[in-house]
Amino acid sequence: MCLNFVLSIVASLLVAIIFYIIEILKKSKITLLTQTDSIIDDDGAPPAAVNGSRIKEKLVRVKVKNKESFLGITRYPARGVHARISFLTETNQKECEREMHGRWASLEKPFIYLPSDTIPQFGQAVTRVGISPELFRNSEYIDIHAGDEEALEIVVKIENEEISYGWCNESFLENHRHKQFRLNKGIHKVVVKVQWDAGVEKSEFILHDGGSLDTFFLDKHNRVVQIKR
Repeated sequence: MCLNFVLSIVASLLVAIIFYIIEILKKSKITLLTQTDSIIDDDGAPPAAVNGSRIKEKLVRVKVKNKESFLGITRYPARGVHARISFLTETNQKECEREMHGRWASLEKPFIYLPSDTIPQFGQAVTRVGISPELFRNSEYIDIHAGDEEALEIVVKIENEEISYGWCNESFLENHRHKQFRLNKGIHKVVVKVQWDAGVEKSEFILHDGGSLDTFFLDKHNRVVQIKR
């Protein structure tokens, strides 16, 4: 009888350990990688000062991925994924006074369309837009399912301008040139901290800016910073 009792205890412990391991394998796991740079031609780029035509701008992005399932065990979705981004010099000095809230490329721009207050003339229709405070938050938080990935927009460079700028929702209010996230030509460290319902991940990237669109890119050899959970 004593042996049966011991065996039942051992069996219960084994079952508990197996369920514990399964729960660990089901936990969402975020990784950060650089993504191919995107050049946006006239899709929302700021107008040129001279003739009002659209000018080119280039965005660098970080790919945020919830790792695939393992051993046939499906991971949970990473819920409420959001990012805070810091810009540092090569000697680790802060370049901006505050962290920048990350913006997800796939989510809506924080605009709402407003009714026109005048009757447009033929060929002169104008679309009025305003900024929606609700969409600011909506485009900063996202859920990522197992095996899926999302692009986090980091920095924008506008054609024929030496300066680049951190890219976030507030950039739409600043004609894409956010003064608080202004970055001079050169090399910068970009620290991306991603948080979600089950953890935190932090990675460091190198931003190269030689002053032109062609010499503006994010180094694909990033150094991962481990965070104690």
